[in-house]
Amino acid sequence: MKGDQYSMQFPNANSETAINDTIRDDSMRGLMAGDGDSITGIPMRKKSSGVDEVNSDKKNNEAGMRDHYLKRFRKEVDFHHKVAYRFEKAYRLGKKMSEKKQSLNLDIIDCISEHSGYIEQDAMALFYCLFFCIYYRNEELVEFLRSLIQKIYRHDKIDKLLEYIDVNGIERIRTVGEQINSIVYHMIFYQAIDDDLRIVYA
Repeated sequence: MKGDQYSMQFPNANSETAINDTIRDDSMRGLMAGDGDSITGIPMRKKSSGVDEVNSDKKNNEAGMRDHYLKRFRKEVDFHHKVAYRFEKAYRLGKKMSEKKQSLNLDIIDCISEHSGYIEQDAMALFYCLFFCIYYRNEELVEFLRSLIQKIYRHDKIDKLLEYIDVNGIERIRTVGEQINSIVYHMIFYQAIDDDLRIVYA
């Protein structure tokens, strides 16, 4: 990441800072169940209906699991791209028209509210929202996110990131040469790698 005043980990968002809308390929190979080739002159034993039903149930369960994870993956990508775009918009336009910053932040809150069902399932969704607060220097939304975190769930990494923000402040976390800069960067980077969340680590 670029930046003269700030470290490579947390650069200033600018016109060169574009949200990468490339979405991971969500295609999966379908299960292939080919019929066995029969050989002329050799009688083939007919499968019992019980075996057919078991195989059918197994295939249906596997297809159901595949669809479940594909839908969850799409929701994950959809939420993080939408909320990241709104954080960036609030940062860019907020610098030019500070009087609009509040309405732009309300747009972020609306986006989070619209995806409340997904957020309740993914314990780390608000962790990345805190990251966007740091990256796009949005101190105003930290308290909103804190109240959500306290109502929905507690997580060690989320609590730790909030503690870092409270003790050091967003500006210090972003400042080059500060030890907390490196600590927070690695904390977020490796979590994003584990979650394969490219919008954060790419």
